[in-house]
Amino acid sequence: MWCRCQELAIVRRIRHSRSRVSYTNDSAFHLRLTHRESQVLTRSFWQDGDEIDSVTEIIMFLCNSLAGWAVFEVRGFGQASWPVNVATDLAVVLEQLPVVIRGLRQRQECTLDFYEQSVQRQVNFLPAEEQVRLQCLSGTDWTPVPTEVVQSRAELLMELRELRDSFLELVSRRAPAYTNDGNLLNWAGASE
Repeated sequence: MWCRCQELAIVRRIRHSRSRVSYTNDSAFHLRLTHRESQVLTRSFWQDGDEIDSVTEIIMFLCNSLAGWAVFEVRGFGQASWPVNVATDLAVVLEQLPVVIRGLRQRQECTLDFYEQSVQRQVNFLPAEEQVRLQCLSGTDWTPVPTEVVQSRAELLMELRELRDSFLELVSRRAPAYTNDGNLLNWAGASE
């Protein structure tokens, strides 16, 4: 499906997206997507007539296409900066976002799986009233320290929604043709 894409060189300015989330230590778990001020890159676009059949395909396509215009950050469990990127790891997180948000809202256990080869980590969310116990499991030689943290459920929900909103803002600014895609709209509604 990627072989039918054409390459375009684009020079754009993007205003910096400011997150309300602030990082206080390396133990707490945080995710954030920020927009770069400006970037010159070559970007792939889906050609007219190509079919995008699922939300996973549209998210993967958009993350790959918009990778040069944003920075995806994840930190916590003793590591100030996880080895993540927009093209693959953000797509992996975004496809799981509706299930995780719904689980936290309903105070049910859920998992965010960073299954890409460079990361291979799993964060389990175990809600208890207004707090959530997060457990980090590693599939590599990296060891989380600590392996568990407790955070506010409301703050985690806010951070996950900000991640979703920042992604949708980036799409609306840099790939507006996709803002009304049915798969993307269903995904955004499901992650409310």
